[in-house]
Amino acid sequence: MNPQHLRTVRSPTVAAPIRAPGASPVTGSPRRDVRRLAPAALIPVDAQSERGAGATRCIRSLPLAALILVAIASSNAADIGTAFSYQGSLEKPAGTPVTDTCDFRFGLWDALTGGNQKGTSPQTETAVDVVGGVFTVPFLDFGPGAIDGTARWLAIEVQCPGDAAFVLLDPRVELTPAPYSIRAGEGVGGPNALNVTPSGDVGIGTTAPAARLDVNGAARTTTLEITGGSQLQGPLAGWGRNDNGQTDIPSGMFIAVAGSVYHSLGLRGDGTLVGWGSNSFDQLNLPAPNDGFVAIATGDYHDLAIRSDGTLVGWGVNGYGQINVPSGTFTSVSAGNAHSLAIRSDGTLVGWGLNDDGQTNVPSGTFIAVAAGGVHSLAIRSDGTLVGWGYNAYGQINVPSGTFTAVAAGDTHSLAIRSDGMLVAWGCGFPYDYGQCNVPSGTFIAVAAGALLHSLAVRSDGTLIGWGWNSYGQTDVPSGTFTSVAAGYEHGLAIRVNAPPPNPALLLHTNSAVKPGTNTWTIYSDRRLKKNIEPLSGALDHLLQLRGVTFQWLDPASQGGITGTQMGLIADEVSRAFPQWVGRDPKGYQTLTVGGFEALTAEALRELRAEKDRQLDEKDCKIEELRSEIEKLKEGMDRRP
Repeated sequence: MNPQHLRTVRSPTVAAPIRAPGASPVTGSPRRDVRRLAPAALIPVDAQSERGAGATRCIRSLPLAALILVAIASSNAADIGTAFSYQGSLEKPAGTPVTDTCDFRFGLWDALTGGNQKGTSPQTETAVDVVGGVFTVPFLDFGPGAIDGTARWLAIEVQCPGDAAFVLLDPRVELTPAPYSIRAGEGVGGPNALNVTPSGDVGIGTTAPAARLDVNGAARTTTLEITGGSQLQGPLAGWGRNDNGQTDIPSGMFIAVAGSVYHSLGLRGDGTLVGWGSNSFDQLNLPAPNDGFVAIATGDYHDLAIRSDGTLVGWGVNGYGQINVPSGTFTSVSAGNAHSLAIRSDGTLVGWGLNDDGQTNVPSGTFIAVAAGGVHSLAIRSDGTLVGWGYNAYGQINVPSGTFTAVAAGDTHSLAIRSDGMLVAWGCGFPYDYGQCNVPSGTFIAVAAGALLHSLAVRSDGTLIGWGWNSYGQTDVPSGTFTSVAAGYEHGLAIRVNAPPPNPALLLHTNSAVKPGTNTWTIYSDRRLKKNIEPLSGALDHLLQLRGVTFQWLDPASQGGITGTQMGLIADEVSRAFPQWVGRDPKGYQTLTVGGFEALTAEALRELRAEKDRQLDEKDCKIEELRSEIEKLKEGMDRRP
């Protein structure tokens, strides 16, 4: 069967089928679970040992060396593990760093001298490279219970080329606790954990971070909230079928793109929409006002978008009510053949439009991603698991087990990215198997399922790959680096990253914080949130106690590399006028946290204005007095004979 003749595969009870959709990719980046690096920074005393020929070697920890216990974190709290790495410095008797390949033997003890050996001990690590005195043993594990929170010491033996046997270094090295650190790992940490994507996006309280840092608490009033942020934007690339201009991409910088049957839709970095290709059902007649959009989706002949206030809008063909959008606020949207899906702000799903195979009978629960296919639907739950519903003649809703970060739905096949970045596909049964489910190896950050049996994905290194039916070159992807990809009927679209740096909503440099637009920061100031409101007095007198100065830092490196002449205040002087602004760091250095400066300035200006008005009034009175005296003098002069 030639897939060019494929109509949407539907229930035989449905008449007048509609063409298969250009399944738009699910917005969001895949992420990995995190592993928690457990405590134990190592700060041992120098250790020495007499060797057979009177020679001595010394082993000490590097200043920043760390003994790190590793524990894999699941969606539930996990116990700290017992595996750790060890890094140290090995010197010759004269203090010369060793450069060689040596064997090390480690024993775990419960006392500095004597005592009992603990766990699976000793352990030998052979052929450890020592370069410039520095060596690292990447993995030691003395087994469960060996490290239980009580004091422990490492006995270290070393044998380098030319040594007849292992030499014990004395004294033993004490293991001491240090704070946890975090690094990206594998798997999914769950909705309440910290999640890091392969591209470095960090989510706290969300498994689908939508920005470089996305913090989402149950009550955002008690959590750090960073909204907006800098969305990576770039120019578009298009390829494949172009008989209606669907790959005649417009110029400009885009943050999202979606492909349909014969038309395409893009979201520019400034929040405006642009459409190109066929307009047979008014799918290019964009809604007004055309600004403030944050997400888009395309069905066969209808389009959907989310405005910055969270509300939905739809346009194009409406034979099944697929653009009769529900009320409320939403975070994600997807459009299928003739049905639509969206995730509400509370994480629940809603579906509307054609429902002949139950494709809009959404499941209960909360979700982080959704994808509408031809006549089937898919979604990722908050715990990372998949669920599918609707038409299933080809197994397109027989979702695999595991946890996932992104999902895409084509006409009869489905794709998803696992939490480890690997791809998986299903729903490719006879007679519609054209290789669209033969997923490539590697790790990926974005995926798209084309309506006419082709698939596209962005690898972790940003390169594109395509596979499946290739009637119009829809899998002949362009070279370059990309952030997202979309698959239409027989064409593909992607956003490049070889673009000028985006304008950041929050950009931290070594010597400044930049917020484009106005120079103000948003704070809560509603009168209803405040009490004990009293007017300021003496603002001008207080401000006049401050002395602006120019200065240079004694140690620029300690101040983030700030060099040259600076302007500012001296904390010692500020403390006399505004002691509440002055604090101290752990080393005793004074710090400044200026609060209410705008209010002080406003009141000081008011006081200046009042003083000026008073002085003007006094001058006016004086002038009036002088004018009166002059008039009297004139009258006296006039009465003279």
